[in-house]
Amino acid sequence: MVEEIRVLILEDVPLDAELIETQLKREGLEFKSKVVDNEEMYRKEIAEFQPSIILADHSLPKFDGITAMNIARKITPNTPFIFVSGKIGEDFAVEMLKEGATDYVLKNNLSKLPHAVIRALKEAKEKMEKIATEEALREREEKYRNLFEYLPNYLIVLGLDGKIIDLNYAAAKFSPLSREDTVGMYFTDLQSITGEDSSFYQEMFSKFLEGEEIG
Repeated sequence: MVEEIRVLILEDVPLDAELIETQLKREGLEFKSKVVDNEEMYRKEIAEFQPSIILADHSLPKFDGITAMNIARKITPNTPFIFVSGKIGEDFAVEMLKEGATDYVLKNNLSKLPHAVIRALKEAKEKMEKIATEEALREREEKYRNLFEYLPNYLIVLGLDGKIIDLNYAAAKFSPLSREDTVGMYFTDLQSITGEDSSFYQEMFSKFLEGEEIG
């Protein structure tokens, strides 16, 4: 199912807002739009309309694009924000991009707007997917970390050199040393401290390194 595109347009000239919508439709974009021209309505539509992208004029009688961008960054930081203005200096445009704007398009060159919108939406989607993937990975790591930590069995993670990389709570209680001091030791040294016979474990570890089956 294709996600609905919701376009919030901050523009005080109705004809300009209509031209923006027309240009997007010419490129085959299917979307719903809301047009606002003041801060109160802008904040209201961000909360209720939840735009996929914001297209904002730089200068309005009762509002301005810079303030609008800063509001969007606080309320909905992952929503693309594109300046669509009649006149905008290159230095200003560069500064706004540094401050968090996604792009800018001049009103006398609206043919570039659909491509800017498509690119911004694509990048936003990829960013959100990356965030979701990283969050899922963190949750999975936490889940398995808790499982590893609180199993009643001794669990010790070794590097290929035989040094202890990690150990769970049960194994840490087995060691007479602190957990911090135990990490980095050779597992055979740990067993010699505890009085355990390490020959069996050394043999198992050697078989593992040689790729032999351990039964």
